This record gives sequence, structure tokens and C-alpha cells, in this order.
Amino acid sequence: MAGRGARVLIGGAVGVGSALLGLAPWLVTGARLPLQNIWLEQTLPEEMPTALLPLNQYYVASIAAMLVLGGAFAGAVLRILRRHGTALPAGAAATGVALVQLVALVQSTLALRSGLGDDGRSQAYVAALVAGSAVCVVLSAAVLVALARYGTAGAAVALGAAGIASMSWLDGLVLESRDVASLVYGNPLTYVREWLPILVVAGAAAWSGFVTVRRSVATVVILVMLWVVPATTTAVAYVLTPIYLKFPEEIPAAGLQVMRMALGPDGGAVARMAVAVAAVAGVAVWRIVAGRRSGARVDVSARAAV
Repeated sequence: MAGRGARVLIGGAVGVGSALLGLAPWLVTGARLPLQNIWLEQTLPEEMPTALLPLNQYYVASIAAMLVLGGAFAGAVLRILRRHGTALPAGAAATGVALVQLVALVQSTLALRSGLGDDGRSQAYVAALVAGSAVCVVLSAAVLVALARYGTAGAAVALGAAGIASMSWLDGLVLESRDVASLVYGNPLTYVREWLPILVVAGAAAWSGFVTVRRSVATVVILVMLWVVPATTTAVAYVLTPIYLKFPEEIPAAGLQVMRMALGPDGGAVARMAVAVAAVAGVAVWRIVAGRRSGARVDVSARAAV
């Protein structure tokens, strides 16, 4: 077993590496700040400044996914290592993750501010993106700690949240430049990107199950997140466009309309929920059958002893 100092360093390294892995979908594109609707000068995409985060209203879901998954990757590594007898301090890993993510946020904020004016609209735009990203850094740390240190219920909810976040993360990683037209349907990566996150969330719900009251609540929370969060993300992305930003009074009605559609079959919610519920039910039945078999074996053994 390594000494305390060595474990702190290793934990910090795990955090740094996990945070960089979380940012991978953006870093592989070349990390140029996305074009901005309120940029002062007309600029080509390749002439935009380097930014470690894609601060832009169209990339809100991607930013949240990359930051949250940075913590999730670290938390998963720590939990696996602990199960194999190597306990690394979660605080050191969380510090490593937060350090990378905050540096990325500060650098990207400076890059964004370099091309915007000093008017109120620009300041509000930057403040909203920075505040939202900062909240995601905090959520990243919470997911890390839950995966690394909590029991089954808390870890399952964190894993479910990470699975939902991986939907946007895999979109960025597979599409790279986010050119949807470049997708070749039938490519195995298309199915991985579409179904792997759902299977992760379904697995988290099944892992939690209905064994105890706490785990039952966690399972319900995971299923609700799977139903509501993707629909909410779709609605937010829809209204954060120049058309609606010019008419903010129409944003609530438009957002609710899109969300209602996304919560139904057309938004894929029914298919996602069917997979998750089937997984939970399947594992629940397996646990009941396994428990009865175990009880029957114990009963037979007791009778034989008599």
C-alpha cells in the first residue's frame, strides 16, 4: 500500500486525467471557440481563438456533459480501485478534476470576452455561460464523490446521471465537428452513440432496484431523470437560438411545446423508458428467483442435517 502522499498524488493524477478525458470530444476538434452571434468582427471558424470549452449557447448540453463526465470518470476509477483494495482520496481526485475544469473555464471565458463588446447583452451572455458552467463543475464533483464513496443508491443515481450526460458526450466524440450530415447510418458507432447511454442508465436503475426503500427511491429518480432530462435538454437547445433570443417572451411557450413533444414517442422517450423498465423488471425477477432458490437450498440442507 502506497503512503498517504503517494495516494494523494495518484488521486490528483486520476482527477486530472479524467477531466481531460471528459473534454476530449471538444479537444479533438482543435478547440477553436465556436462562432458567436454577437461577435464584433466577422471571423472565419478557423480564425476564432483557442478555447478549452465551447462557450456558446448551442453547446450548452455538450459543456454540461463534458464537465459532469470528467467527475464521473474519476469517481468510477476510484470505486473500482477501492473494490480491489486500493483506496485513493476522493478529495485529491476532485481537486484534480476541478483544477482542470476551472482552468478551462477561465481560459475560455477570456477567449470569449476578447471578441465581444462591453454592452449589457454581451455581459449577460458571458455571465450566463460562465454561471452554468460553474454549476456543472460543482455537479461534477458531486458525481465523483457519489460514485467513489456512496452506497449503492447514491452511486446508482450518479451513474444514471453520467449515463444521461454521455448522450451529448458521445455525440461530440463520434461526430467530432458536429457535422450531422457526415454520419453514415448503419455505422456501428451510430448505434453505440444512440444506445450505450441508455443501457448505462438502465443498468444503473437495475443495479439499484427495489431491494430497500432508499434504493427504490434511487431507482425511481433514475427513471424520472431518463425521461425528463433529455427532453429538457432538447427544449433548452431549441429556444437558445437567435430567433427566440430576440423575442424572449416567446421562450417559455416554445420551450414547453418542444418539451411535451420530446417527452412522447416522437422524442424517443418511450423507447428509452421501455429499455430501462425492462432492465429493472428483469433484474428484479432474477433476484426473486435467485432468492427462492437460495432459500430452497438452505431448507434442504437443514432437513438433511436433521
